[in-house]
Amino acid sequence: MRVLFISIAAFVIFGCAGSNTSSSTKTNTKTIHPELYYDLRQPFYLVVDESFYVGCDQALANETACRALRLQHIKEGVNQWLDYFDDSNRPQGVFFPSTENPPANRVNKTIHVGMQSIICGKAALACWFANKEAPKIVFAARRWIIPRIMAHEFGHVLGRGDNDVANGVSSIMSYNTQKKVEPLDFEMMCNMHPECKTMKRKK
Repeated sequence: MRVLFISIAAFVIFGCAGSNTSSSTKTNTKTIHPELYYDLRQPFYLVVDESFYVGCDQALANETACRALRLQHIKEGVNQWLDYFDDSNRPQGVFFPSTENPPANRVNKTIHVGMQSIICGKAALACWFANKEAPKIVFAARRWIIPRIMAHEFGHVLGRGDNDVANGVSSIMSYNTQKKVEPLDFEMMCNMHPECKTMKRKK
């Protein structure tokens, strides 16, 4: 599911990860809207909002361990994409707590990560909500904070669409075959980013 809203105030796009949704729709991913373009040569700054940790204060183990595990899961999801690059020019994913601010001279827009049950819709496990003012990845519930779902949503950050491959093709962006970021996923993403062609890849 991909819903497009255009208004006078902002350009907004939703990309959602759904569990039981089946669709053969292919999204045009040949170009990325300039307001939503993320340069692979520049760091990705992700600010983790406090809503992301809701429920950790009730964790059976302890709150610190709960918060660390959730953060680890979203880092792993982002790294599924970035690990395809050689270490010499691997894009950086930098995570900040909501109490800190990314560098003022950053090129890529800051991405907020949080959790809110009502924003993504009934069928969605998480969603990418972006406009030129406040891009964010939102999880619908704590049980969906896992690397696979984060990798899908980060695919939207990089310009990919839901179900933008043929039926049956293994892809992190497919609702039906979504397991991990596949080589095909990386190639499709790279074709959308001119700077990717000059960056070394891991052999």
